[in-house]
Amino acid sequence: MPVLGIIENMSYHQCENCGHHSHLFGEGGGERVANKYHTSLLGKLPLELSIRLDADNGVSPLITDNTSNISQQYRKIARNIAAQLYLQLDAGSPNTANIVVED
Repeated sequence: MPVLGIIENMSYHQCENCGHHSHLFGEGGGERVANKYHTSLLGKLPLELSIRLDADNGVSPLITDNTSNISQQYRKIARNIAAQLYLQLDAGSPNTANIVVED
């Protein structure tokens, strides 16, 4: 099964008061995994209470607050997934040109 990329969950915690990012579980893990397996880092999601609360209630952050930072991050990840799907499907198409570089 083709891998579209990596989404780093609980990437950091953002302080509600000052906005500082704390990397509670280390930093750069998603990027290292993406590089190791030659794939893309599709996005990073913070460790945030609202994500858990929305998930526990079976609702999407896009519905509860579609202008929030979390909603914007989910949209970014969705765009990156769509782009990777397009690239993988296009690369597998017989109509896609095969470029060969010769010395």
